[in-house]
Formats: sequence, C-alpha cells, structure tokens
Amino acid sequence: NSLTELKTTVKKEKIVFKPETSEDVKDIILQLMEFDAEKRMDIDTLLTHPILMKRYEEGLEGYTYLSSEG
Repeated sequence: NSLTELKTTVKKEKIVFKPETSEDVKDIILQLMEFDAEKRMDIDTLLTHPILMKRYEEGLEGYTYLSSEG
C-alpha cells in the first residue's frame, strides 16, 4: 500500500533545525507537519499561536492604515 509506505518514510525522517530556530517556530513547524490529520494543527490554532500573535502585535506598532477611499 503506497499510503503505508509514505507514512513509514515520513516517520523515519528527522527534521533538523538551525540552532537559532526558536522553540515557538519549531512547535509550529512540527505541528503543521503532523501526518495524522486529527492531530495536525488547524488554521485557527495556527493564527492564534503565541509567536504569530506576538509578531502581529509588534507589527502594529507604528503602523499607519492607508485607506483606499483617499
């Protein structure tokens, strides 16, 4: 069965992160790469992940909204 072979191959591979990769980034990547769809991170969880929330909040500092209305 090709699906069984794929699962076996995927589980054998190790993900190697650069030393400077933060734990939050590792967490997101590993959860998104989960083979089991029931365990895999969904979009709502991704969008509220602490690192994305932090980056979003940091990005708002000094942000000026430009309206298309002129």
